[in-house]
Amino acid sequence: MVVQHIFSLSAKRQVGQVYTHLHILEMKDDIASEANDSHRRALIPRMKKCLTWNCGVRVQEITDDGVVFADGSGDRQVITADTVLYAAGLAPRQDVVERLRTESGCGWFVPVGDCVRPRLIKQATYEGFCAAMDIL
Repeated sequence: MVVQHIFSLSAKRQVGQVYTHLHILEMKDDIASEANDSHRRALIPRMKKCLTWNCGVRVQEITDDGVVFADGSGDRQVITADTVLYAAGLAPRQDVVERLRTESGCGWFVPVGDCVRPRLIKQATYEGFCAAMDIL
């Protein structure tokens, strides 16, 4: 999956307690859109209790003060944060897969998940399950 997620964290101290706010910047048009429908219906109300998010955004810059992004209309927005976590998908390493296939000595070799191509966790898990069932 080649998706940018920016998690903007800001902590506020008050009388020895730390309150952390998590804000998500999501490239997709909706949050958790790839989740199973029943999981998503349970997840979203819980997320609303402790998270905020913007969807359909493009991150432009990460600064010392936070994140600069373009919203769905293309308008420049800035969100302050003392900690930024960045998550993005990666391209598969086909060279490693082929080396393992030829050098492993296994008669049966089945690559699954992101080493085949970027995809959702549900798809990768299903591929792994099918490969395991083929052993039986």
